[in-house]
Amino acid sequence: MKLRDYLNNKKGRSKRLIEGLGISRVSLWQWKNEHVKISIERCLEIEKFTAGKVTCEELRPELDWVLIKNDYATDI
Repeated sequence: MKLRDYLNNKKGRSKRLIEGLGISRVSLWQWKNEHVKISIERCLEIEKFTAGKVTCEELRPELDWVLIKNDYATDI
């Protein structure tokens, strides 16, 4: 699911995501409208926060998420 669709699907999701990730409304607006690319770390946080409803692959499809997620798993 696109981040925009996730946020527009249910009232209050934007506020919860802003508070949950500790980000500004401006940052969320930029991400939602695809004005700036979301960092790898934030993509992972968004996927976790949304319980997989918004995936890293949907947020940044140009990246190799199998490799990235594997690297992050070995760093833990």
